[in-house]
Amino acid sequence: GISVERFNLAQQPAAFAANAGVKILLQAGGTAVLPLIFWDGELKLKGRYPNREERTAWLHTAFAGEEKEA
Repeated sequence: GISVERFNLAQQPAAFAANAGVKILLQAGGTAVLPLIFWDGELKLKGRYPNREERTAWLHTAFAGEEKEA
């Protein structure tokens, strides 16, 4: 049950403009801030993709939260 959305600035500029936080980051740092990685609406990374350890930790946290809800 994990949903992932990926937006491309060249193909979906409206998605970038619609997010105030993203718009501010792009205005301040240009495209050098890309990629922007959000997890549950919170900015986790900018300017690089997550490494394997980061992805693993995020997924463990997500699944641990699901187990608590069950």
